[in-house]
Amino acid sequence: MITPLLLKIIELLLKLVSLATILLDDDLRPFIHELREYLREKRKAQQDLPELMTVQEVANYLGRERSSLYRNVIPTLLKPCKKIGNTSYFKKTDVIKLMDEYPDQGKGTHRFGKAKKK
Repeated sequence: MITPLLLKIIELLLKLVSLATILLDDDLRPFIHELREYLREKRKAQQDLPELMTVQEVANYLGRERSSLYRNVIPTLLKPCKKIGNTSYFKKTDVIKLMDEYPDQGKGTHRFGKAKKK
C-alpha cells in the first residue's frame, strides 16, 4: 500500500530527475553544438577535396612539406593509385583514412614518422 509520505517522496524524486535532465541538457548543449560544427567543417573539407590528389594537394591538406611526404608517408603509408608521367595521384579516401588512423602526435613530420617505424 502506498502511503502519502511515499507518494510525496516519489513526487520529489520525479522533480529531481526532471531538474537533473534540464541541467544536463544545459551542460551538454555547448558540447553538442561544438561537435556539430566540427563535423560540418570536416564534411565540408572532405567535399572540397578532388577525387584524385597530387602530392602537392596532399601536402597542403595534411599541412606538411612535400619532401616530408616523400620521406615519411609515401614509401610506407600512402601508395599512389595512378601515375601519369612523373605525377603521382592519390585517392581522396586514402588520404582521409590516413588522417583518421594517425591523429596528430606532434608537430612537423612526427605524426607520420612515428607511424613509419611501426
